[in-house]
Amino acid sequence: MRQNHRVDKSAPLADKVDEKARVGWVFGWGWMLFAAVNAVDILRHDWTRGSAYAGSVLLVVSGVVWVIALRPRLRADADRMLLRNPLRDVEIPWGAVEEIESRDTIRVRTARRHYHSWVGHVSNRRRAWFTRSQVQGRAAELTMDRTGRTSAQQSSDKEHLAAAAQATTTEYLAQRLTGMADQFGRKSAEAGHTEVTVKWSWPAVVALVVPTLLFVASLVLG
Repeated sequence: MRQNHRVDKSAPLADKVDEKARVGWVFGWGWMLFAAVNAVDILRHDWTRGSAYAGSVLLVVSGVVWVIALRPRLRADADRMLLRNPLRDVEIPWGAVEEIESRDTIRVRTARRHYHSWVGHVSNRRRAWFTRSQVQGRAAELTMDRTGRTSAQQSSDKEHLAAAAQATTTEYLAQRLTGMADQFGRKSAEAGHTEVTVKWSWPAVVALVVPTLLFVASLVLG
């Protein structure tokens, strides 16, 4: 689903955004706690082939969890957006932003290509739940307050209800970012800040490669 966003000019705009995948963080730190407890238990016993195998498995899974669940982040300030995805960091100055879209995740369109963030993902199930809660809440408000409403007010209520049926947390985040792009984009472009920088995250690569090599070694040498 694609949504393009117009910003409500009356709404206050924050000059900083720092978002992470909250569900991912809960799951990620839960796993890290589980892995730490098991690692302590492994180290308390004699080192055997089985303990080497179990330890390497813990490291492999922990590396994957950190890269996928704990590392992704979306940051934005007056200068640029930073999309910190599992293996790469994408730095996008506001002068390069042409449009911000919300599909299943935040997508940023520039003159050359699209970039997407792992933060802001909304599953179909959560989208449906969010839609139902918004529609039911607004419908209850309209049911309680119908006396003396003009046709224009009722039409406005219907528009609000239709908008609520399509809204998700991803779209609200996209609206905030669109507001920042409108606020800072022209100044950034005039200053010549239009180049997007994409860099590999070597700590993330190491977190995946090293445990995998240790796992293979535990199988071969054990």
